[in-house]
Amino acid sequence: MTPNNYQATEDVGAAYLQARINLQKLEISGGIRGENTAQHFKTSKQSVTAISEETINYFDFLPSIHFKYSLSKKTNLRLSYFRSISRPNYYELVPYTIRGTDYIERGNPYLKHATADNFDFRFETYPGGEQQIFAGVFYKRIQNPIELGLVDGGLNSGQIYYTPENYGTAHNYGLELAVTKFFGNIGFEGNYTYTHSAINTPKIFYYKANHDPNLKQIDSLHVMETRPLQGQSNNVFNISLLYKSASAGFYGQLSYEYIGKTLSEVSLYYNSDYYQQPLSYLSLSLQKKLGQHFTVSGKFNNLLNSSTVLKTQGSLIVSKSTYEPSYQVGVKYLF
Repeated sequence: MTPNNYQATEDVGAAYLQARINLQKLEISGGIRGENTAQHFKTSKQSVTAISEETINYFDFLPSIHFKYSLSKKTNLRLSYFRSISRPNYYELVPYTIRGTDYIERGNPYLKHATADNFDFRFETYPGGEQQIFAGVFYKRIQNPIELGLVDGGLNSGQIYYTPENYGTAHNYGLELAVTKFFGNIGFEGNYTYTHSAINTPKIFYYKANHDPNLKQIDSLHVMETRPLQGQSNNVFNISLLYKSASAGFYGQLSYEYIGKTLSEVSLYYNSDYYQQPLSYLSLSLQKKLGQHFTVSGKFNNLLNSSTVLKTQGSLIVSKSTYEPSYQVGVKYLF
């Protein structure tokens, strides 16, 4: 069967209750939301999982509570908790198969939806105009996060599948900083996020049980490995230099973005995950108003000609993709 050879629907019913209390400097708001989800799929051909049609139902209570304490008219402290969900998409649930050279890609009809408990504490101040300063810490407990990875086909089949899986419970915590500051027409904007991410995953570990150099027998066992969530970077940093002039009708922004080491592919084997190496991007945006009707603009991306590099945990380069700088120029006319 082909991955597009299916029918799927998703029906969501929801109800919520919300309340707000103001106690001078303290504002409390909270509520609870209930969501019922029904996901259904039907394929036109029997799959390797022996499931060709399925309806998956689940119900979630999603509470939330937020505290805002005003230190002054321009400065606040915020503390919040909320629960959220992430549903599998159709393509992840439908049991399609695509045979590749090294493994078979397939959907997973047994996939569970992910739930997350989110805790945030933030300090914020607004000195005036467009200026603002944020600083905060966060913690997220994610149950059944959905990640793409390699799994064993079982029953000594020797077959490897690339499929979405629920690997357990992930714990993410970190800090966030954001600053926007203007000096006349010139502005500065920056933000930084540090995230420590951890989830335990069962892996296959190969070892030589007998140290006799004449014996080449290799044994294996299942071990647990702690790793970050797939797609989660430990460091993300953005900084922009801005120029705004209403009288000249001109706006310019030079932006630099740094994305730290990121887990890209989850391996079946111990110490063999693929990581995208740190990336740096530089871009420039310009916009100029000409008269009452015309506006010309230009966007220049990837000025550093950055490459995407995947490496194993042993620093072996798996792939390298290079994207040349791109440019876009536009003219807009307003009637």
